[in-house]
Amino acid sequence: MKSDSIQNIIKGITVEPSSHTNLWLYIAAIELICILLLLFRIYTLHHKNSEKERLKQKVLKENEIDFENVINSSFKAKELYNELKGKCHPDKFAKDEFLNAKATEIFSLLVKNKYNYKMLCELKERAQKELNINF
Repeated sequence: MKSDSIQNIIKGITVEPSSHTNLWLYIAAIELICILLLLFRIYTLHHKNSEKERLKQKVLKENEIDFENVINSSFKAKELYNELKGKCHPDKFAKDEFLNAKATEIFSLLVKNKYNYKMLCELKERAQKELNINF
């Protein structure tokens, strides 16, 4: 028998690989494909999560609460509003149509921002510049 196998090798006759070798080759290829798909899925999930995190940070920055304005609005807004509504009322500028239009615009913003101290301060500056009112 030994001489037969040696003779086959010498003659150059190759023996076909067994079906077990082919089976393991297919299993390895399927495993490689599964690993690549899982890595792709992990990458896309990470990318989506990082995008969501960036959007969250952007929204948080836009919606930051100005606590100084909250405190000032609680204690100082009413007094400033009362002072501004008296001095910026459109009826005080009835003779001049241009100033009356500006006063009407400022007064409507005053009413809209009655409890926002920061905006009331901006409207006060605007009234000083546009309506020439001294406070």
